[in-house]
Amino acid sequence: MSNLRKRFSRRDFLRIAGGTAISLPVLTACAKATEEATPAPETGGGETGLVEGQRGGMWLPPQEPEIKEIVTSVSNPNFFTVAPWHMMDDYGYAAEEGFEKYEFLVSDEALLGVVGKDITFALGEPDEVALSILEGVPVIGIACHRDKEWHMMGLSASIKKPEDLKGGKAIMGAPGTRVYAQRAAEIFNWSKGVVDPEKDLEPIVISGGSDAYNQAIVSDQVQIGMQYNRHMKSLLDAGCTFFIAGIFDYPQEVIICHQDTINESPRAVVNFLRAWLKSLGTWQDITMKDDIKAVMKEKHDLELSEEFDNSWVTQVEHMATAAMFRSVSMRLFLDDLAKYDIIPADSVYEDYNDMSFLRQAQSELIGMQWPPQNAMDVFTIYGLKPGDY
Repeated sequence: MSNLRKRFSRRDFLRIAGGTAISLPVLTACAKATEEATPAPETGGGETGLVEGQRGGMWLPPQEPEIKEIVTSVSNPNFFTVAPWHMMDDYGYAAEEGFEKYEFLVSDEALLGVVGKDITFALGEPDEVALSILEGVPVIGIACHRDKEWHMMGLSASIKKPEDLKGGKAIMGAPGTRVYAQRAAEIFNWSKGVVDPEKDLEPIVISGGSDAYNQAIVSDQVQIGMQYNRHMKSLLDAGCTFFIAGIFDYPQEVIICHQDTINESPRAVVNFLRAWLKSLGTWQDITMKDDIKAVMKEKHDLELSEEFDNSWVTQVEHMATAAMFRSVSMRLFLDDLAKYDIIPADSVYEDYNDMSFLRQAQSELIGMQWPPQNAMDVFTIYGLKPGDY
């Protein structure tokens, strides 16, 4: 058993995350939820389903969803996370898809909200979702959210050399997760072995996402923590520094729902994903930038600083186009999770995701379907495992 597993088991994770999840009724074979996935319903729209003149592309009309009200949630309040979720309502996309009420929440308990069915669709961390599924919790991934991952660490102004970090506080993610293990290794490598995060740093977890981390670093309440490109200027202006360990093509965020939602309201899942694809298309249209900024300011009092505005293109490019992921990137991402003893080494993406509803939504709106329903990357096809490459 690895040191990581000894320190923080899957069951420990769920207990710390809010132990009630572990006592919920477990659906049969939930850990392999997509082996017998509920087929996504076929599209309507007459003989061809085409509606002439509707925004170009395919853009087939939706069927009626089984439920008319949905609640969505993310845990990170930063502009670049919440904007496209707000836009599903602000631009009328949820209403177009038959949802009469669309509610959006920012909550640290988004995953538990889905488990308890208080939240219909939410943004989740793949590590947490996979751990939950492996424990029999009936949640499932239905789309990719971000597929780029910056590994950037900000250092407070008091840190002039690696030795200064010893005894300091660090934001590296929750202990027991891939993020934590990776950042610990990156700090060790950056310091050339001078700093052993396991011994020399005090890991802390704070809410509010990386923007809150930035304030903690700038004020020297925390000496090192995870940051992103949008934080570069504020770090430098405060006399802080940073290092970048890499930028990875990883499907590092997932949209999730409860397995019961898939079983009982499959058309609603497709319609939600259609609304998401519409919002995402607007979000990733650079000509819409000024309009989006104006809507966010008017409706939600969200305004970008100059620093964040300068990060617009880089931040928008983090989002997964058409909510899809690349098969090889997913394979390598799963290998990374397995390397840190978070999931079994023989995992395939469909153990934790059912992309059939996304594929249906894509087919209806843009006339394509991706990713494949099952793992079809060359590593999986040839039966290669971590260590073989």
